[in-house]
Amino acid sequence: MNPIEKLMGLIMNGIYECLYFIGVKDVGWNIVLSTVFFTILIYMLLLPMTIKQQKFSRISAVMNPEIQKIQEKYKGKTDQASMMKMQEETKAVYKKYGSSPSSGCLGSLIQLPFLFALWPVMRNISEHVGRIDGDKIHTVLGIVVSGNETTPAATPSSLIKSGDAALIIIAILIPLLVGVTQIASTKISQKLMQSRSDKKEENALPKQMNMMMTIMPLMSVFMCFSMEVVLGLYWIVSAVVRTIQQIIINKVLDKKPVEELVKENMEKAARKNARKQR
Repeated sequence: MNPIEKLMGLIMNGIYECLYFIGVKDVGWNIVLSTVFFTILIYMLLLPMTIKQQKFSRISAVMNPEIQKIQEKYKGKTDQASMMKMQEETKAVYKKYGSSPSSGCLGSLIQLPFLFALWPVMRNISEHVGRIDGDKIHTVLGIVVSGNETTPAATPSSLIKSGDAALIIIAILIPLLVGVTQIASTKISQKLMQSRSDKKEENALPKQMNMMMTIMPLMSVFMCFSMEVVLGLYWIVSAVVRTIQQIIINKVLDKKPVEELVKENMEKAARKNARKQR
């Protein structure tokens, strides 16, 4: 993770220096704004993967009925031959549409290294941003406080223990906003998926997935209390940016028939297979 961490540190330092140059001299405000702009930049870089995910979602609406028929066909059959046959037929459906089961989650997996690399950058922000003096941090919104006890790596739990009313409010507000923005992002995403078909049952997510999409934001709230406040800010901004991207991409893709997306996907898969065979 070291190379990615260094890259993230360089980007954060560059954003910090730009903001400092245009007049944002306060260390705390600069850190907050740098985190916001950094998050937006990361999601802009990940935009191609987001578009791919949205396209996969639309193609899935066409694939799912066929996959469900296969699952129904082999329902209750647990012998190895039947299981292998079901896997083969399911794989054939994905191949037919130039897709794969991993296409939908690939974008999320790619984001994880950035989040993991961002964590040490935030915890040791004075090592990555040259202008910051770790012992002389300014106060702003309770996120960054002067002194050694509360630093840019402060967690909501540590802020609550500080006994300062303003810090306690911030410490409670950040995790709650993390949960609210993630739940809102999930609900909007589900509505966008359902709006693409009159047959909502075709687009409906499995109960297990629905439950997971509800539990994960709640888990994030609890996790946020023990994680750096700036990481909480990252989660909030990322949820907002992700939602805006989904809405815009959805409007653009609405102008293109699903059949055309499937055709493009199949042509892309064919080119990819041709390159492998060379």
